[in-house]
Amino acid sequence: MFSRYQCRLGLTSKYHYKYLYNDLLRWHAQKSPIKPPKYKQHHNFSIIQYNKQAILYNLTSTADLLIHNLTHLRTKPLYGDIESHRGLFYSIRTGDMIELCEEIKNIDILSGFYKYMRRKFLRVYFDSKHPLISICMLWKIMGVIGDHLDCNDFDNLIESSLCLRHMYA
Repeated sequence: MFSRYQCRLGLTSKYHYKYLYNDLLRWHAQKSPIKPPKYKQHHNFSIIQYNKQAILYNLTSTADLLIHNLTHLRTKPLYGDIESHRGLFYSIRTGDMIELCEEIKNIDILSGFYKYMRRKFLRVYFDSKHPLISICMLWKIMGVIGDHLDCNDFDNLIESSLCLRHMYA
């Protein structure tokens, strides 16, 4: 580092500060570079990963924007005037996560962005790809399966997926 007098000189003079600290700042920039944010977009959804957070933007059919912070499991709806919604974040409940995962499960927009997502959201996302959940007539099929299984086995089937557990809770 620099001596005390060089630091004082650099702090008092713009000219000396510019040339005195230029090499030091360049070295620090090479030592720990700032990574550019990762970004992906698909139709009405876009995801960005920066500052150790994964943020999903959802433009709905009514032209409203929903901002989902998948790291802290918070969501923020924006309707029209952005200034009126400053600081209003809501928790994402399990039902909301299931609905969001149903919307994005065929898009594959989240691949490559798993690092900073909350484990609970990832579990719901992967459970939404459960083979039983993708069936259209799920209620009828689960009734038939329930008739053929005893209570413990049917409960184990329901507990095998967060989505099924939420639907039958």
